[in-house]
Amino acid sequence: MIVASCVILLAACSRSCGERHEGAPAPVGSADLAALSGLRMFQHLVTPQNCQSLGFDSVEQAKRAVLAAPMLVFEIGWDRLKSFHPGDDVSRVLALTSSIIYPVAVDAQPRSGVTVVKKPEGYVPASFGNAETVCALAQIRTTNPVDVFAVFVPVLGMYFLAARTASGLMLTPALEYPDLPFRAGVAAPAALVVQALVPLVQRYNGLPI
Repeated sequence: MIVASCVILLAACSRSCGERHEGAPAPVGSADLAALSGLRMFQHLVTPQNCQSLGFDSVEQAKRAVLAAPMLVFEIGWDRLKSFHPGDDVSRVLALTSSIIYPVAVDAQPRSGVTVVKKPEGYVPASFGNAETVCALAQIRTTNPVDVFAVFVPVLGMYFLAARTASGLMLTPALEYPDLPFRAGVAAPAALVVQALVPLVQRYNGLPI
């Protein structure tokens, strides 16, 4: 299955002023309810012209989509990575974000995603799509169904699935990242992955990418 990583952002969720755009869903107290509202909006946005870029074969397929189990999103920030040294506790570079990813599935197969964020007034849908990455994370999770979460490295645009195992925290790249010595879908000790990220971040000039 080939899907693109097109993302639709809700204007209401990206406004720095925090005002709610007319027609956007009101914040709610449940992440699940916000995701369901987001899925309904997403389904209305799918057209014959954009369905494949959003992860679907057709508009009709999108209408049959349902939400799958969510994943909390942790972030590895630039500043934390810059100060990381071999032997440090990997958990110190991880920061819980306000985002939760809900894979969107059709016939039990992941096709796309809905992301919700928690704001002071409640949960709201934030973005739709990012199909390639969300589908990869969902597929990897099938081999680690318990105690997993997504990890995002914003300055590098990289996603990983994290799993706490008897051997410690493991990180699995969602996609192939040529700058890393790890394969997509293959778990590696989190300490090794973070150490490999450090020189990439040290070369980063701090400008938006």
